[in-house]
Amino acid sequence: WIDFASSWDEYMFTYGSMGQSQSDMANGIRLNYLRYYLGQVLNEKPADMEFLMNAYVNKIAGVSNMKRAQVDGSQKEKDLEENNALLDCVLSRGSELVSQNPEGFLFGSKLTTGDVFFLPIFRIFHVVIPAKFDEVFQKYSNLKSYWERAKAHPDVEAGLMTYVRKRHLAWAGVKAKIPK
Repeated sequence: WIDFASSWDEYMFTYGSMGQSQSDMANGIRLNYLRYYLGQVLNEKPADMEFLMNAYVNKIAGVSNMKRAQVDGSQKEKDLEENNALLDCVLSRGSELVSQNPEGFLFGSKLTTGDVFFLPIFRIFHVVIPAKFDEVFQKYSNLKSYWERAKAHPDVEAGLMTYVRKRHLAWAGVKAKIPK
């Protein structure tokens, strides 16, 4: 599930939805946070350091993949179309898993690593295209209650949503020296 969920390219989705200049700014902020937390992992050396380090490095490398979609033409359209189809597959499978735990999360009553790899998709919708929720929840209605349960969980708020609040985004923009 983790490999499947993480195969969807959030950077390409952001670019396809926002355009190059806004996507570059959003991805610049993402890169600052990813590098910061990679540095934190390297300094603190937690028990799962190698796993976390590889996850951060792969996310950082994902920006290179997204850059490919920034070239207008048939390749860009093909990449964006494939990425959207993959997103639908990931959401469909996530919906199936949630249906097996209608009062919980993907794999039971508690958040798991599987949720950690699935929930950032919803954060991207929240930040980039809030209207995407309507489309997704119409097609996969049980994901709406899943998202509500997840947002209400303190770990999700602290680890996923805090950093997309306006004050954090503004601070990240200042740190990244993004012009007004």
